[in-house]
Amino acid sequence: MKWKSAILISAALMVGGCAAESDGVDQQAIKEHSSNVAALAAKSGGDWNKLSEVEKRMVLDKTNGDEAQAQKLIAISLEGSVG
Repeated sequence: MKWKSAILISAALMVGGCAAESDGVDQQAIKEHSSNVAALAAKSGGDWNKLSEVEKRMVLDKTNGDEAQAQKLIAISLEGSVG
């Protein structure tokens, strides 16, 4: 379900270093990030290694360069969009 995916991705983005809304993060931006990551997860089947270098960089930018978090973000995004 898409709403599960959006919730999981939003939570992961917050854990990954994004600021809270009170720090100026726009909820629309979070939704766009969630959609982008969910699309990459679906395209790759949740497999980090199937992403291009540009796609990996996009996800890494969302996790402040933490590759382990980026890989988890792709995995949970796929899980959320399937369920």
